[in-house]
Amino acid sequence: MVLPAGDYTVDTYEELVQGLSFPVYRRVSTQLHMRNIPGHPGRSQTLEIDPQELEDAMAHKNALPTVAEETSSPTNKKTPTKKAALGPNPSS
Repeated sequence: MVLPAGDYTVDTYEELVQGLSFPVYRRVSTQLHMRNIPGHPGRSQTLEIDPQELEDAMAHKNALPTVAEETSSPTNKKTPTKKAALGPNPSS
């Protein structure tokens, strides 16, 4: 699926791997949140995405994520939310 250029919110969820002497987290899911879908005012959609495809798209467009702090629980954690700005780089 190809998405239009724009700003998206990306959440990565991880869970604590039990039984180790140090904390290790395993990625459970990565979700991209689409707000204000073109042609459908007031609608939003959440998509399960491949994190490597997201990183590739962001690297291709020279976009850098802005990281906002999030809270987490001891057994399941939500990594900081990334604002993914995908689309043409205005400086090129």
